[in-house]
Amino acid sequence: LADARSGTMLGEQALFAAFATYRDKKDLANATETGRRFVSAYGKSPKVIDVLATLARAAMDLADYDGAAAAYAELYLRFPRESSALDAARTSATLNLMLGNAKAAQELLDRVPTARRDTARSFRRRRRSLRSW
Repeated sequence: LADARSGTMLGEQALFAAFATYRDKKDLANATETGRRFVSAYGKSPKVIDVLATLARAAMDLADYDGAAAAYAELYLRFPRESSALDAARTSATLNLMLGNAKAAQELLDRVPTARRDTARSFRRRRRSLRSW
């Protein structure tokens, strides 16, 4: 049904239902594949927030820290005003720092609006302290 009704509200609901089913069964491989399809097909849907957060957690469970950092960054970049967006940016930046990718962390933090700079400053301090590792 998701493929037959692709691009419609019914297709969106069907694909999200398939994603949620895989997620609830803890079938990470199929949840990841279906989640990526959902984000690609329905990138402006508010459900993408849940999908990206789930993809990030699944990547963490699979020890795919690059993938988790990318999913958290995408969540922040797509939905910067979402209540969980700043936490997603912080998690992405922290993962990138721990992976030795300070440039990616800095690029993301540079996109945090001025009103949120206090938190961004704490990220930069954390980055400087991690450099000494």
